[in-house]
Amino acid sequence: MEESLFVSKYAALKVPSKGLYKAMPERYRPIRSSLRSKILIVTVLFVMLVEAFVYFPAIATFRETYLSQTLKAAQIAAMSLEASPMNRVTPELERNLLAASGVVSIVMRRNDQSRMLGFDQMPSDVETVYDIRGAAIGSLIADAMETFSAEGDRYISVIGEPILKDTMWIEMTVYEEELYEAMIAHSNNLIILSALISFSTGLLVYLCLHWVVVRPMRRLKKNIVRFQSNSEDPKAVLPYSKRRDEIGVVSRELRSSQQHVQQSLKQKQRLAELGEAISKINHDLRGMLTTASLASSTLARVEDPKITRITGRLERALTRAIDLCTRTLKYGSAKEPDPVFREVNLHDLASEIADSLNMGDSPVEFHNAVPIDYLIPADPDQLFRVIYNLVKNSLEAMEVEGSITVAAKPVDDYHQIRLCDTGPGFNEEAQAKLFKPFVSTTRKTKGGTGLGLAIAKEMVEAHKGTIELEETSQEGSHFLIYLPINPDS
Repeated sequence: MEESLFVSKYAALKVPSKGLYKAMPERYRPIRSSLRSKILIVTVLFVMLVEAFVYFPAIATFRETYLSQTLKAAQIAAMSLEASPMNRVTPELERNLLAASGVVSIVMRRNDQSRMLGFDQMPSDVETVYDIRGAAIGSLIADAMETFSAEGDRYISVIGEPILKDTMWIEMTVYEEELYEAMIAHSNNLIILSALISFSTGLLVYLCLHWVVVRPMRRLKKNIVRFQSNSEDPKAVLPYSKRRDEIGVVSRELRSSQQHVQQSLKQKQRLAELGEAISKINHDLRGMLTTASLASSTLARVEDPKITRITGRLERALTRAIDLCTRTLKYGSAKEPDPVFREVNLHDLASEIADSLNMGDSPVEFHNAVPIDYLIPADPDQLFRVIYNLVKNSLEAMEVEGSITVAAKPVDDYHQIRLCDTGPGFNEEAQAKLFKPFVSTTRKTKGGTGLGLAIAKEMVEAHKGTIELEETSQEGSHFLIYLPINPDS
């Protein structure tokens, strides 16, 4: 009644049949749509199939046993002839012996003598002779099916193994009606027993599978549906499973995937918010930087060597800043432009980075170990940003004092740039995500965005090079940058 009301309600809303099925609560859906119901049905069917294979040998064995027992009774009845004068009994005793044995006639050959009971009653229309001595199971099954087909309305002769010593032959003639009825009764018992076994086994298997498989799978299904509807909710992540089987592996992998999806969504959201913020301040910031650039041009006309040197660096820094604003934060929203290769004096570049970070007044010592006039083919602005981000990241990690060293040398077909600091190292978790954007580390930072190392990696790869963390510990960290000596090859 409740189901019909539900279907009528949604039918009145003209919901399509597929939509109606999806909207229908699980308890109203057809039984075939449930995994646990399918398991129960399939289990019962398979058990009944196995029972069907057992049924035919069982009914054939029953028929053989029935005939063997009848043969034994017939042999015992035939033995009464040996105790009678002239191996004959009265007609009344003969009828009683045959009736007690359940046969029509008996023929037995013993000690080279043939003995017979019911000779005058032997029917002339015996249809089939069965020899059950050492018969194969296939023949017994075929004989049993013939008995069912005849429905007990025929005479048959049966030859079997004698139970008495010196007996060479025993044959009996029977009317199959009693055998047929006994086989029908046994067959009914087998069918009832098979049905009980099938449903009992199916129920036990169902309960076991429901507890071990179906319930965890339903929890997984509900979690997937919940996570799909609200992927940003931390509570939607699947709880950690300690199971060691396949379901436990799937649960843990699903949990890991959900966490990865949430982390990716957070990163994309931060990128979107960052891009939106930059687009709002880009115009005004470009105006401010242009004004500062004009002011630095005015300072450049002052005839003071110290001011002239500082003003030149200030103008280059302002030019880079204006260029960055013009491209509106290329990381995340667009690719960095392809590098424009020129010969760059790496020693002078490292000194300029130290001056830009005002390391002369910092408690952290800066050591420029790059050889003077060490030239390297690279985009000067991008290489500046790469080393600047690495030095700045190390500088921010220093709590009180320490040192930062930049060195370079050729190694095979590459220029090797090494940056070493004495700040705190990275833990294993931070090392695995070191060059990913917006990833925090154990190193102390001062308002960092988590983009410095990611930007450095992108620009190094644009130069057909590599960047890696060589080693890290509480005594410091070493970064290696490899840039090709001949980037055009």
